[in-house]
Amino acid sequence: MKFLKSVLCSILIISILLPVITIFSVAEANDNNNFEGASDWALEELNEAESLGLVTSKVKKNTSLPITREEFCELAVLFYEKYTGKPAELPQS
Repeated sequence: MKFLKSVLCSILIISILLPVITIFSVAEANDNNNFEGASDWALEELNEAESLGLVTSKVKKNTSLPITREEFCELAVLFYEKYTGKPAELPQS
């Protein structure tokens, strides 16, 4: 009887703690990728773009939202600067 009681108690504790542990590990995994709202399938490419310096903080914080014109322009300028090795400048008229 005592053995059965201890087994049932252990099962109860595990069934209570397992969902809590899972929630924390998922939250930790999401923190590790640092891309808020990003889908799992996009993380590899997002991490590669970040390692190349092609991700702004605005885009990183809002990966699940549609990109704005401002964000697109920032990314285009970053890409130009990385590709050419020159700073982007306004044309002189």
